[in-house]
Amino acid sequence: MKTTSVILLTLFVMGLALSVKKWAYEVVRIPTPSMSPSILPGDYVLVEKWRLVLKRWNLERGEAIVFQQPGEGDIRLVKRIAGLPGDFVQWKDHRLSLNGSPLPRQKVSDQKALPQKGNYFEETNGRHSYLTPQEEDLWAPAWSAVILPGTVVVLGDNRDYSVDSRTWGSLDQKLVVGHPTRVLFSRNPSNGQVKWGRIGKIIP
Repeated sequence: MKTTSVILLTLFVMGLALSVKKWAYEVVRIPTPSMSPSILPGDYVLVEKWRLVLKRWNLERGEAIVFQQPGEGDIRLVKRIAGLPGDFVQWKDHRLSLNGSPLPRQKVSDQKALPQKGNYFEETNGRHSYLTPQEEDLWAPAWSAVILPGTVVVLGDNRDYSVDSRTWGSLDQKLVVGHPTRVLFSRNPSNGQVKWGRIGKIIP
């Protein structure tokens, strides 16, 4: 009888965990620097899913999202929405423009604590502001697109090192999984050391 109770309890806990992952929250590990400095390699981010499941979430320009990689349903990617259906998005000379106007940005003066070389800018899209690095000596091929209904254009914050809509086109909104809210845990991918200062960071 005791063994049966343990089995039933185990199955209940497993079912609850699977339900939470499917409908409410999910944890995603970040392997690349494409969203640096907001999200770094080795970060484990908490993804909020319940608002999307309950249809209480309208996608916004400038918002970071987690989605299924096109053609690879089991792989999760994190990028930022650059534009919504009907928008004209352009990337040229390291500047992102929306509907013919460059997004407002300001150069960050204190860059000592930031993770890579180059200049950093605080860019604003809609009601969201975030940092974007830029290496002047890297060639940035021009790209533009008019966003089709039911899709969004997504870019990494670290645009010189991001594979995103500039490579594989607009993202079907049905592939969106949720919104990354904060860093739950972080470990240096080269030496395995825990990055305590990253834990709890809110993702803009």
